[in-house]
Amino acid sequence: MRKNLGLWLICLAFLSFSFIISNHHTFAASDAPSILESQGENQDFLSPDGQFKISLPESFPDLKRQEMPVQTAIGPINTVFFMSSNANSACGVTYNDFNQIDFNKISLSRFFDGTRDGALKKVGGILERETMIQRQGYPGRSIFYQAQRNGQPLFARTDFILVHKRMYQLIYITNHNELLSAPDTTRFFDSFRILT
Repeated sequence: MRKNLGLWLICLAFLSFSFIISNHHTFAASDAPSILESQGENQDFLSPDGQFKISLPESFPDLKRQEMPVQTAIGPINTVFFMSSNANSACGVTYNDFNQIDFNKISLSRFFDGTRDGALKKVGGILERETMIQRQGYPGRSIFYQAQRNGQPLFARTDFILVHKRMYQLIYITNHNELLSAPDTTRFFDSFRILT
């Protein structure tokens, strides 16, 4: 189950942007620096190259970094993943740089609508609720939804946060719905910080 959730996390990150992942892609681990600091029961993960910091939920191993370039209608977009999983859940942070888009000329609401709709459509997800959010003054949207994977129900939360031309996604997927509202999961989302 752990491997399946990790793969599901990767797929979900891409599907959020309406990209289709081919089963033939190979992920290459990167040697990019990251720093793990023990903070009581949680570990803080610092990514200097991704310019963010986040606290991992209890019982999750270190985040692993992978990246994949994707050809899209607006040109190549590189997606960077930081992922971790345990027996019942997977969590992570992904980001994409949308250098080809002038966000001053588009509706952010429509951008987040399209991101949400693309994610739900591609995974056959059912939206349970959503809310507009802000992190350090940057706009975002948080969605809670259900999906099926190999006949098993999955419950997920994804926070999309737009920082200039970079879109961050904080993702938590589990096969136990009650874990989405657990204090440790909430701490994971609330701990996300942009490094400036």
